[in-house]
Amino acid sequence: MADTSDDPESEYERLVATGNYDTPPVFSEEVIYYTGDHTAISGPGELIVAPPETRQLDYELEWAAIVGRTARNVGPQDAEAAIFGYTILNDWSCRDVQSVVMASRLGPARGKDFDGSNTLGPCIVTADEIASPYSLDMTARVNGEEWSRGSTSAMHHTFADAITYLSSGRTVYAGEVIGSGTVLSGSPFEIGKRLKDGDQVELEVAGLGVLRNRIQLSN
Repeated sequence: MADTSDDPESEYERLVATGNYDTPPVFSEEVIYYTGDHTAISGPGELIVAPPETRQLDYELEWAAIVGRTARNVGPQDAEAAIFGYTILNDWSCRDVQSVVMASRLGPARGKDFDGSNTLGPCIVTADEIASPYSLDMTARVNGEEWSRGSTSAMHHTFADAITYLSSGRTVYAGEVIGSGTVLSGSPFEIGKRLKDGDQVELEVAGLGVLRNRIQLSN
C-alpha cells in the first residue's frame, strides 16, 4: 500500500471492494471483545512512543464508557444505569506488527500492547450530561487536517448491551473502561494514509472534547 493517498475516500472504497475487510456476521450476533492491558494507559498531551519494530503506527477513532458500579449478572433493564460516563479512546495499533500476529487468531498481542497504547481523555463526561450518546459526531485530524469522520451511531451493540454480556457469570468493576471499537474509516490504514514521526493526532467526539497527542516513531 502506498504511504499516502490523495483521495482517502476512494482508497477506502477500494479496500472495502476487495472483500478482505468485510465485518463477519458474528460481530452483529455477539459482543466481540478482547481484554486490553490496563497498565498501558496514557492521557491527553502525552507523547506516544511507538515500539522500535513498528513502522506503521495507527490511531483508532473510538469512544468509551466507564462502568460506575461493581456488579454481576446485570440485566438489560439495569445496564444503562451502570454507566458512569463517557470519554474518548485512541486505541493505538502497530499495524504492521499486528497483521503478523493476528494470523495466530489469538489476538493483536504486541500490536496493541505497548506503553501508552490506550489513550483516554481529555475528561470523563457523566452519563447524565449526554442526552443522546448514540448520535455523536466523531472526527480525527492529523496536524489539523481531517482524516476520519464517523458517528457513535455506527456501533453494532450499545455499551449497555456490552455490560449485560460481560457481566454474565463475571463481575464487572467500577472504573472499568469499555471501548466502542473503531468507527468505519477511523484509522489511517483504512484510508491509505500513514502517520509520520512527529505528527499530532486529534480525536474529537461531540460533547466529549478533543484528545490530542503527538507521536514518536523510531528512525
